[in-house]
Amino acid sequence: MAAPSLIQFRDFYEKIIRDKTYREKVGYNYRMFKTDTTLMNDKALQKRFHDLYSEIEWLENEYRSFVAESYGLFTWKKIPEYDTPRPFFRLESEVKIKKLQECVTMLHQWEASFNSAFSNLEREFSPFNKTMKKGT
Repeated sequence: MAAPSLIQFRDFYEKIIRDKTYREKVGYNYRMFKTDTTLMNDKALQKRFHDLYSEIEWLENEYRSFVAESYGLFTWKKIPEYDTPRPFFRLESEVKIKKLQECVTMLHQWEASFNSAFSNLEREFSPFNKTMKKGT
């Protein structure tokens, strides 16, 4: 019962923590944004970037809290093959599985919200990207 949620939870680890997929998506656009001094004065775009970075930071903290031993879903154990402890899901009851599923649901909801906000940023920023590319 827990396997599908654990797989999805691990996939979020890769996107949120290891690969920093969301942070990189925003960072790529922010680097282009910073190259244009006129754009840097656009307060609305500055706020969008700030809000997205704040949201990403919140998500990283939330994910870390989910895997913290104090949250109750995982226990951290040192195993011989690795230098650092690894999280292991506490399969103690269906309540733990339900709690894990709720975490995954929340992460999916956040991802949809982020993708929507990021798409809005790209649409707003897109005309500037085209102008910058033509100028190079």
